[in-house]
Amino acid sequence: MQSSGLNEIWLYPSSVRIDYFVSVLRSRLRDIYISNWKTGLDLSSALDVFREIKLNFEQSSYLRSMKNTKYRNTLAKFRLSSHKLNIEVGRHNNIPRNERKCTLCNLNDIEDEFHFLLKCPLFTIFRRQYIPKYFYTNRNMFKYITLMQSENISTLKNIALFCDKSFKLRDTLLSMYMLNI
Repeated sequence: MQSSGLNEIWLYPSSVRIDYFVSVLRSRLRDIYISNWKTGLDLSSALDVFREIKLNFEQSSYLRSMKNTKYRNTLAKFRLSSHKLNIEVGRHNNIPRNERKCTLCNLNDIEDEFHFLLKCPLFTIFRRQYIPKYFYTNRNMFKYITLMQSENISTLKNIALFCDKSFKLRDTLLSMYMLNI
């Protein structure tokens, strides 16, 4: 009760209207939770992009409207950085951020979600098939964030398809590379 600012409620319990109290307490607890959620995002060494695309504490619409579980899960994992791109693998292995490069191309970029979705030349064929040209020509973080904030189910499904096919290709190539070492 103290953290919600209602710790004095116990001093005068007979003067409390239960319906009003429950409403105020529920609202304050929600506000505290959202504040802690935002602080947690800000302090996290992960979720850099998620912090930019998820502005409000509410369920993302694609979680309700995208009926295909496979696409919904693929998109959610990508948005939450639950993948094996070097930006995440390196974070788990304490590799400095600037050393988490893409090993599949010669752009010398950090292999993050932006590079994977819009830049890496290895995935050009899938990019042209699934991502609107506007986003991968003259690409920048604003376009990436706009794409990832889309509520268009067709666009989101195509991002999921791109991720699914590109991650499979990436895994295959990395496995082949490991066999040749």
